[in-house]
Amino acid sequence: MNRRDDKRIRESFEWFAPCGPAMIAMMMRKLSDGHSHVRSLFPLEAEAVNRRMFETLRQVVTHVDRFEKLEQPLADLGVRCAKAGATAADYAVVRDQLLSVMEEISGDDWDFRLSQEWREVLDAVAGAMMAGAVRDGMRRAA
Repeated sequence: MNRRDDKRIRESFEWFAPCGPAMIAMMMRKLSDGHSHVRSLFPLEAEAVNRRMFETLRQVVTHVDRFEKLEQPLADLGVRCAKAGATAADYAVVRDQLLSVMEEISGDDWDFRLSQEWREVLDAVAGAMMAGAVRDGMRRAA
């Protein structure tokens, strides 16, 4: 991403900050409605999960221009998610549901370019998480 893209990500994140955990709760409801198998990967104690997920997203946005600082923490998170049963396909479902909620909240301020920029960020997060899970699996197999 270039600086302009980083700036748009940070600016749009501020739209979500006042309702952050509620935005994650909306995403979880969408998962429950259409992808219950993915929703079942998350703990049932929704309030704490919603806060933690939004805080993780905040950290990603804060370091979007220095993503390498997040790679190890995200890899560690990916290991925990893999142990819970998460697959690559599940990451895509969560990404798409989150993007859908972001678009819904943003209204007319959301556009195709912003959607693509957020997709790129969320794909980088998923990639770092899956890389951690793969490395952990290789260590276990050795």
